[in-house]
Amino acid sequence: MIETTIALGKGALEVLGLLVSLTSDGIGIWNKVTTRSILDALRELYFYDDRTLSILERTINGEDLTSEEVDRAHAGFNFSERKIDKALGNIDLAAQSPHRALSVEAYNKLRGLSQGKSDVRLQIDHFLYDLGTPASSESERAERIEQAKQIRSQIHDINERITIIDNNLRGAN
Repeated sequence: MIETTIALGKGALEVLGLLVSLTSDGIGIWNKVTTRSILDALRELYFYDDRTLSILERTINGEDLTSEEVDRAHAGFNFSERKIDKALGNIDLAAQSPHRALSVEAYNKLRGLSQGKSDVRLQIDHFLYDLGTPASSESERAERIEQAKQIRSQIHDINERITIIDNNLRGAN
């Protein structure tokens, strides 16, 4: 009887050890899924050189854009809105994971990134809308150039933050 109890105790300990292993493996898998979701979202949030940044650079360089170019840029910008909203939503979901895969610092950085992306997108939308009407004076043209520089600076800051978060998450995998 004592031998049976000891055998059951060893068996229970083995089962308990297996459950702990499965649970930690499950959390590890969940963390990898969460991280992958964030990495995919970061790819969508990044500002690429051939899109809005190219319009900003051309404005800064004093180029006159045709109404077709501005309309195409604005349409492309608006078309990406759904993907950006989804990416921001995925970051929020991942950051609120019940398994707390993210540190407080990472969570805070992602929240700041989401807010920054939303803010700069609003500025870009207004900027593209204004570009649709040719500048009526040299001072208005200079204001647009200055506005393009400010937006470009914010975009570079956001892209730098995305790169840092991306590299940190890839290092964690």
